[in-house]
Amino acid sequence: MSQIRAKEARFELYKDGVRVGGSFSTAHDISVKPDATIAKKRFTGEARARGDLDVVGYDVTFKTEKSDHIWSDLWNEIQEDEANGLDLPDISIVMTYAYRGLGGNVRTVVLHGDPAMKMDDDNVPQSGYQGNSWSCFFSYATPG
Repeated sequence: MSQIRAKEARFELYKDGVRVGGSFSTAHDISVKPDATIAKKRFTGEARARGDLDVVGYDVTFKTEKSDHIWSDLWNEIQEDEANGLDLPDISIVMTYAYRGLGGNVRTVVLHGDPAMKMDDDNVPQSGYQGNSWSCFFSYATPG
């Protein structure tokens, strides 16, 4: 059995349907977490509780390395839209996973719907590469 490696996953960020490259091509430390709860309720006369799954959306975090000003342009656009009461940019993330040993089987997941994205950190380390960390929320994760 072979496991999928990091190099066998691809991260692409889209704004208004157009792929954003540059600094966003260097994404790493990506985390996609379903924002879900299981509500439990026990009714009179029942020995066990019943569970009800409530999926609210998906929380995504990732880091990038600065290679240009694209990260700054996107962050400024998000801030300006928020300050002026405008719709935030239509952001989506496409994650593609290529599984080894399964005849080139590829799985794509598109994170989209009611997006919200913010820069968490603008990192200037003592040595190494400068970077950013980002958090996002999407309502849906659907096969692409």
